[in-house]
Amino acid sequence: MLCDCARGHLLLQCYIDYDVCWLPLLQVIKLISKVIADFANGEISQASSLFDTSITLQQYLDKSFYKTASLIAASCRSSAVFSGMGELEKQAMYDYGKHLGLAFQVMPRSFDFVPWPLCE
Repeated sequence: MLCDCARGHLLLQCYIDYDVCWLPLLQVIKLISKVIADFANGEISQASSLFDTSITLQQYLDKSFYKTASLIAASCRSSAVFSGMGELEKQAMYDYGKHLGLAFQVMPRSFDFVPWPLCE
């Protein structure tokens, strides 16, 4: 049987371990869950706009974010979470990943319309 002091120490240690070890993992699990939902939204968006020539640039970028950039953004933010960075750095990493993901998605598609000098 644990005395009150030992029981209190055990509860404190469990809380400290939870905060240090589990909290970053839970943040990353939430990010990955959002990525899965984003993928589904991107697929639905793409399927609903097939052969739609009236799609705006913003709608195209939103779809591209959901399909690719969301994963890269979440991965970048996850690295900041596991590194123990502050909220400002986490958001900066997310924004970096978002823009990198959009470039990754958009640039190859632009070569379908504009010739790339190295391909000639």
